[in-house]
Amino acid sequence: MAQIVKIKRSTTTAVPNTLSKGELAYSSTSDKLFVGNPDDSAVEVIGGKLYVDMLDHTAGTLTASSALIADASSKLNILNVDNITFNGNTISSTDTNGDLNITPNGTGDVVLDGVKWPQADGSANQVLTTNGSGQASWTAPASSSFTLSADTGTNDSFSTGGTLTFTGGDNIDTVVTNDTITFNGKTDAEIRALVSVTDAGGDGSLAYNNGTGVITYTGPSAAEARAHISVTDAGGDGSAAYNSTTGVITYTGPSASEVRAHLSAGTGMAYSGGEFSTTITQYTEALVRGDVSVTDAGGDGSLAYNSSTGVFTYTGPSAAEVRAHITAGTGVGYSGGAISIGQAVATTSDVTFNNVTVDGTLNSDDITATNITTSNNLTVTGNLTVNGTTTTVNTATMTVEDPLMALASGNNAADAVDIGLYGLYDTSGSQDLYSGLFRDADDSGKWKLFKDTQALPGTTVDTSGTGYATATLVANIEAASATITGGSVTGITDLAVADGGTGRSTFTSNGILYGNGTSGINATAAGADGYILVSNSGTPTWTSTVDGGSF
Repeated sequence: MAQIVKIKRSTTTAVPNTLSKGELAYSSTSDKLFVGNPDDSAVEVIGGKLYVDMLDHTAGTLTASSALIADASSKLNILNVDNITFNGNTISSTDTNGDLNITPNGTGDVVLDGVKWPQADGSANQVLTTNGSGQASWTAPASSSFTLSADTGTNDSFSTGGTLTFTGGDNIDTVVTNDTITFNGKTDAEIRALVSVTDAGGDGSLAYNNGTGVITYTGPSAAEARAHISVTDAGGDGSAAYNSTTGVITYTGPSASEVRAHLSAGTGMAYSGGEFSTTITQYTEALVRGDVSVTDAGGDGSLAYNSSTGVFTYTGPSAAEVRAHITAGTGVGYSGGAISIGQAVATTSDVTFNNVTVDGTLNSDDITATNITTSNNLTVTGNLTVNGTTTTVNTATMTVEDPLMALASGNNAADAVDIGLYGLYDTSGSQDLYSGLFRDADDSGKWKLFKDTQALPGTTVDTSGTGYATATLVANIEAASATITGGSVTGITDLAVADGGTGRSTFTSNGILYGNGTSGINATAAGADGYILVSNSGTPTWTSTVDGGSF
């Protein structure tokens, strides 16, 4: 069903006194439609039959007491403005002998067909001219004569209507055709013929081709250039010479005798025939070795030096010298370099002690016994470390002082094992079952409470093992917020509004929920198709009509 929306209306009042922001109202007395201004609620006219009737005529046709409506070409057939009528290409006045005045505002121009007219009247006998750029102006008529001048000669006054002759000069001709004067100069060939070049001699050459107009200069030849070069040998060691035929300059360095003539010996040196010699005695290896010696101060071993070869020789202590420093102690014997105790202690030997007292740390990689038994209490006053895979404690009661037990201490390099605890039980007498709490490493580290699994947990709990099920937790949950993912909450009916519930166990099908204070949430009846929800004295109800009332 379609909805009916009624706006505020009146058959007696022309204009409503007040309207809310955005509220509509219509008066059949004034035939006007009103709306409340969205800014200040002022009553404003936005339409109505009064204005629609003004549009009820053919577009483009001027109609009395009606609006102007342009046709599809944005045109009106005629337009009357005061005493002026615009019709087609005609602008006419409707009053008797009426003038058409075109007066721009301020400094504006009258522009006709792209040309600006003067803004004021000109002087008597002036004519209207244009500057060629769209601006007309009043100017005096052109003079009947003008002055001719040139680079030379005396200025002359030329009267219009006479003949003005242009006469050519040297190498220039003049031609008049169709009101055009053409000045013709010499051709390229004629100009080239007027040019010549003279070679005045000297190195190189200069020539001119009057057919192409090209001037060619050829530089001096190699022989001409060499003839201008010379070399002077100013004396001293070596020599310099120049061959003007080949252009080669040859330099010969000082001879051996010339170089030797500049050398002499100093202190401790002698020079003869180009050779230097010295009178200093050489220090040989034998002399160096002879200056070195070694002294053996005694004790075990020996130290010697050979001055002929320069070799030092050290001999370590002998076996007898080493043994002389070793003696036996408590429980240990010593003879002929051998140390012994009361029994064999090889890695394969069985060693027996009566009582063993260890003051410090006892380290062993293998202690084997049939039984290790204490007849009373075993007390470890330090730390007890058990390095193995299984530690079994057979006791009725185990008390641990540590308030926080550390599990999975070897899991620091990866997240590979489950963390938690479990217990053993048997409800049938024939099948071991396990239940516990653990952190599942394969499920994003979620903590899980489980029961009835038949698979003995190892480093992980097999959640797909036979009998595995989620256990029941009976407890109070307290948290700032709680998230239930992938499950449901059961066992609770009519959860009170104060506890975050609705206070209801069922609702009307397709009803709309609405509050009822601290009582349970209410629901409307199902609305019919097309109905809208409105408030009836504060209670939601369905209706097909929205009525704005009257004024």
